[in-house]
Amino acid sequence: MTDLREEIADLQKKLVEVEAELDLMKTAGIIEVAIRNPSVSEYMQHWERRAEAAEARFIEQRDSLVSVTKKLAQTEARLADEQAFANEKVKVLVEALGECRDEIDNYIRQEYPHDHPVQERYRKRDFSANPARSALAGMEATDE
Repeated sequence: MTDLREEIADLQKKLVEVEAELDLMKTAGIIEVAIRNPSVSEYMQHWERRAEAAEARFIEQRDSLVSVTKKLAQTEARLADEQAFANEKVKVLVEALGECRDEIDNYIRQEYPHDHPVQERYRKRDFSANPARSALAGMEATDE
């Protein structure tokens, strides 16, 4: 009799387990059901590891891109400052060359003050040989 009672108790336990399993099958999603299979579980873990590794690489590359972008912005700002400084220097130098040209031209006019054809020819020759005039003409040619 005790064997029969033990068998009934075992069957009742199994019935409870089967009902719980049936309830799980009715309410669980496909992943919860599939994960119970060891090969499916292993397969899913494999792809989860690959996805996590890819995500880590993505984050690393994104951070690297952010760093490079910041450095690029800093470099562009520095270059813009340097360009502005160089442009100011060029303006000062162009003004100085203009003053040199005018000074040398005035000296030439004093050297050859008359409208005599020979002095006019010398003035033209010396005006064209004025290094400040040549430098300014060369700068104007490169600006175009």
